[in-house]
Amino acid sequence: MILFGHLGITLGATKLLNKMKINRDFTSLLDYRLVLVGSILPDLIDKPVGRVIFKEAINNGRIYAHTTIFLLLILVFGMNLWRKYKKPEILALALGVFFHDVLDSMWLYADTFFWPFYGWNFPRSEQEKYFWMVIQKLLTDPYTYMPELIGFVIIMIVLIRLIVRNKVGDFWRTGKLD
Repeated sequence: MILFGHLGITLGATKLLNKMKINRDFTSLLDYRLVLVGSILPDLIDKPVGRVIFKEAINNGRIYAHTTIFLLLILVFGMNLWRKYKKPEILALALGVFFHDVLDSMWLYADTFFWPFYGWNFPRSEQEKYFWMVIQKLLTDPYTYMPELIGFVIIMIVLIRLIVRNKVGDFWRTGKLD
């Protein structure tokens, strides 16, 4: 999954969870901006580190921030902030990271997802022309382009609703969608 899939599907799933009112204290304070940042945070960290900085050694865009340890660290930190101060910001970030890992099917990449339990090294990608491989998959692979299309549609629906209700400014200031 690339950008719109992560952003849009995470946004839609979080909005659906919010409508279910699982924890009203938490969902009423939820900042969707942070959920959106969390939904792409693993890629924002790992792509430059693994594909640029450590290109010769790893050449892999799914390393540290795609692990359960990363998710658990954010989650534990967020739970402590929530428990002590009722501040949900880091939990919102963790929710986005969780959806990112689910949408990337990280459990299928056990060497990375359960790092370091399978060893200290990350798998090395042999894909040298990563950018062109992504473009090709976007054009030919339904497992790639369908989530991107669905995510884009969700983002457009939310954006149009914000515009029609004249709430774009409110969203930028507060992160609220209600």
